[in-house]
Amino acid sequence: MAIGIIQGSGLQAVWSAPWKAVLGKKNEQGEYSSDGFERLDTIIDRFGTSSNDEKLEFNASYLYHLREQYSKLFAKPIETPGEFGQIDIGEDLLVAIANSELFRSATIRDLKDKSDKDINELVTPLIALSHQWTRDENRNVKPDKKSFSFDGWRVARFLKQVKEGKFDGHE
Repeated sequence: MAIGIIQGSGLQAVWSAPWKAVLGKKNEQGEYSSDGFERLDTIIDRFGTSSNDEKLEFNASYLYHLREQYSKLFAKPIETPGEFGQIDIGEDLLVAIANSELFRSATIRDLKDKSDKDINELVTPLIALSHQWTRDENRNVKPDKKSFSFDGWRVARFLKQVKEGKFDGHE
């Protein structure tokens, strides 16, 4: 699946992923489940469409501040849609930074009843949206954990806005 977002000011985001990432991973019965990969529609429902959207995990304010934190990790800023930065700090540190930012903004969220494992499960799909998908030497499609882009976040937020009817003529 490939998505490009073009608005009045030009190209805003370019994102792609294989169907297995969009639909979720198949379980032993051959059914798609959220085990391993979380369904894209489930991730989209976690995005808010304004900075005042306090009930959702990924509102505009949280994403802005998280992007500011992640941007400090790159030697060169990621500015062009479709561009990936290279990062070699490990998935665990990316999740820890996202967790930290979520707790920092916890004044508007009720996180006191959530465990560290619960918080990790909330933010891990956000990190998964940030990686580029490539083929390995055996032609298996997998995420490149050393690549990073903010376009997946932009696409998910845009799809949430479309789902809520904020853009005319989109379904």
